[in-house]
Amino acid sequence: MLLADKMVYLSEAYRQQVKAKLTWLFREKRSVVIPNGINLLTYGKATKPHDASRVVLGMQSRLIDIKDHLTLLDAFALLLKKEMPVTLQLQIAGDGAFKKTLEEKAAVLQITKQVIFTGMLEEKELVDFYSNWIFIFMLPGRNHEHGHYAGHGMR
Repeated sequence: MLLADKMVYLSEAYRQQVKAKLTWLFREKRSVVIPNGINLLTYGKATKPHDASRVVLGMQSRLIDIKDHLTLLDAFALLLKKEMPVTLQLQIAGDGAFKKTLEEKAAVLQITKQVIFTGMLEEKELVDFYSNWIFIFMLPGRNHEHGHYAGHGMR
């Protein structure tokens, strides 16, 4: 810790505990608090006006089986069958071995026009994706024991 360029603490309370323990060894200028390890200031506010006639649901992840995108596609297909006053779209950012399976599933469900697979996004594109493109953050999966995943969808 003493040789680190920067120490990231997940809460101010924990930072203060470490400071009390290290006393004079604690380096104030090298410590920063980033709640849950996500710097929400990176995302900022949306820069594009929201189109009230269109609702975009979205998520970003590796396209692998454990993320359970198949359930997401099934749920989205059911949602599309409901009469809605808005147009729905699902955007899935990311890439992986399961992409072809997901595209095939979307075709079987006849929802390819409403589902967009963006592929991998660079950091700046991902920030734009969360801040300006998706309106509802989706998080299917069978292995999300850490609450910080939802923080990625905050804006």
